[in-house]
Amino acid sequence: MRSRSLAVALTMASLALGGCAGQGGPSTSSSSTPSVDSSSTGTSLEPVQEYVSVEYTNPVYRGTKSDFADPFILREGDTFYAYTTGGEIATSTDLVNWEMAGVVPNPEPWFEGDTRGIWAPSVTKIGDTYNYYYSHSSWGDDNPGIGVMTAPTPLGPFEDHGKVFDSREIGVTNSIDQDVFIDPVSGKIYMYWGSMWGNFAIEMAADGLTVKNPETMADDKVWVAGNKNTTIWDGSSYEGANVIYKDGLYYLFLSQGTCCNGESSTYTTKVGWSESPLGPFVSSTGVDLLGGNRGDTVVTGDGTHTYGTGHCSVLQDDAGDWWIYYHSYVRDDDGVVRGRYMMLDKLSWVGDMPYVGPNFNPSITEMDGPRLLKRS
Repeated sequence: MRSRSLAVALTMASLALGGCAGQGGPSTSSSSTPSVDSSSTGTSLEPVQEYVSVEYTNPVYRGTKSDFADPFILREGDTFYAYTTGGEIATSTDLVNWEMAGVVPNPEPWFEGDTRGIWAPSVTKIGDTYNYYYSHSSWGDDNPGIGVMTAPTPLGPFEDHGKVFDSREIGVTNSIDQDVFIDPVSGKIYMYWGSMWGNFAIEMAADGLTVKNPETMADDKVWVAGNKNTTIWDGSSYEGANVIYKDGLYYLFLSQGTCCNGESSTYTTKVGWSESPLGPFVSSTGVDLLGGNRGDTVVTGDGTHTYGTGHCSVLQDDAGDWWIYYHSYVRDDDGVVRGRYMMLDKLSWVGDMPYVGPNFNPSITEMDGPRLLKRS
């Protein structure tokens, strides 16, 4: 991988940040905007911002066990943190090269004999505290739920606060795959969750450790996508919510299909947008997401090299471009399909809708990575 230094004159002083490890000799170049004599022209130049971008080839991280499923990316200062099912944490300073940095301990049991672990974590900073939300589940679990830990740093130490709610309490079958989003407009905190039996949202308390009104949470939840509490799983509904805010619109990313069957996996990432954090979320054709097989496709496996692309985490780089992290099974050079590995791709936009260009498939050749401000 090669890093490149790019100098760009911005019309604004700064741009807001949204929410395969390898080696290569750094090859850097830089350019600058010529100075202008403001006394003679009556104008002045905005500061020149210099970016660094690292080239990459997918997958960007395989994890320590050839699996890094359900990635969630958090930025804190100049460091990025990737959290995954199983509790592993990886770190990066360029969004391309990742290293193992720690493991979150399993939560305290919710009942006697509870041996369930951490699935699909997500992390939200509220004040000075990092809230580490986790799905507490196992295969075939008839009452999974969502819990929360807190830590003073992205790497811990983590204090377990236990259950936020379980499936029976909230009235949603298979209550896992949470994402907690702070609305930049209202400042309210919302949790989005659900897996194949409907996707829902609910307002959280100011510290994010409980829902706003625990006594009425089953009635307060809002249905935002998927087949609501259907009794049959048919692969047309969704899980793995991730929400961003861009240009006055809220985007709900979801994964549809089978997640975990190797090259037979049908996982596909879909998206809808809304003018409200509680929906209705709609496709580019105006069809709401309240049912199966809806939304616009963002990324899907090519069926030859990549399979089961989903459970994403979307963020913005310092230059204003949007990027999607997700997992995928990948056919390695020896012809064996392995994973799920962490993948990275830039989002293109057609009107208000994002997708992985040019053909919705993961990139498999060398690509330019996210642009980050060069630090002196």
